[in-house]
Amino acid sequence: MTTVLRTKSRDSELVEKRRKLIMDAAVKVFAQKSYAEATVQEIADVAGMTIGNVYRYIGSKQDILHLICQDSKNRIEDTRRMLASVRCDNVTETLIQAIKRYVEGSEPLSERHLFYNREIRNFTHEDRALLLQSQVEHVEFFEKLIEEGIARGEFETDNALLIAHNIVLIHHDWVLRRWFLRKRFTLQEYIAAQTHVIMKSLVVNGKRGGESDQNGSE
Repeated sequence: MTTVLRTKSRDSELVEKRRKLIMDAAVKVFAQKSYAEATVQEIADVAGMTIGNVYRYIGSKQDILHLICQDSKNRIEDTRRMLASVRCDNVTETLIQAIKRYVEGSEPLSERHLFYNREIRNFTHEDRALLLQSQVEHVEFFEKLIEEGIARGEFETDNALLIAHNIVLIHHDWVLRRWFLRKRFTLQEYIAAQTHVIMKSLVVNGKRGGESDQNGSE
């Protein structure tokens, strides 16, 4: 069932513009305070709007969560298309590039992911299911890619699902433990180190997945 949010404006273009402003401000406020403690007045202040003007475009604080979720749905679809477009000469390089682009793409959304993990219980059942399903789909993408590598003889593992799950967790760990990780790694160093661990787990005859005899083993 599609949720229709109340608005007092008939200008659809203005409604979209103002709601994005409100949503972006809310993400910042929610990242600093819990959803329960944050007020619409604080969101209005960050957005540079009066509280009355905010309520012209939304009906409640819960509506803001729905806006964030709908925006996330669009971003999830963008991520899905991006991952599907990654294709190199072999599965090994495709997996390496897919991991890199997946984690890099999540970095601008760090505050939002932090908010999701902390406040997902406050979303409606429908919106919560959407966010959780996106994670399932990302795991399924990497699982299928690993299985393709197994079929082509590039990878060898009996835990494709678990490895795919761990890949998806890479960017979650970066967000949730950034207070620790950013003292020791840049984002690129972190991606490279995590990818190295993943690829070492996909061994074929003692070598990393896809590694040729000419290159030797590490």
